[in-house]
Amino acid sequence: MKHSDLLIKNLKSQESSVRDAAAIELMDLGEILAVEPLIQAIQNPENVNRRGTLVYALSAFDCRNYLSLLVKLVLTGNYEVASGAFSIIEESILEKPHLTEIKELLSVVKKSELKIEHNKEGYESLIELAQC
Repeated sequence: MKHSDLLIKNLKSQESSVRDAAAIELMDLGEILAVEPLIQAIQNPENVNRRGTLVYALSAFDCRNYLSLLVKLVLTGNYEVASGAFSIIEESILEKPHLTEIKELLSVVKKSELKIEHNKEGYESLIELAQC
């Protein structure tokens, strides 16, 4: 088993410290095969309060195919997750088709239904970004 395979397997660990260490090392290695497992770990309901490092690790990779998830994280994640997801969008997803997709994703969201202030701010920031 390759070292990167073991790290990818560790993304499924029940222990957040093991997951986080694996995510950071995969990020440092630039292991492209880690993208899907990172996405799965981020979406795992058991990790909902411990996924900031997973989102941070995702920032090292091309995330254009995950725009919908990133927008959802901006609108629903805790501060660390929302900020990390917004940074990924802001730094790497600025092509016109993606900005159009952001507008479409936000068109079905009502800011008034967002419960947490940083998610409302994220919504506003995404609106501004999509106007470029």
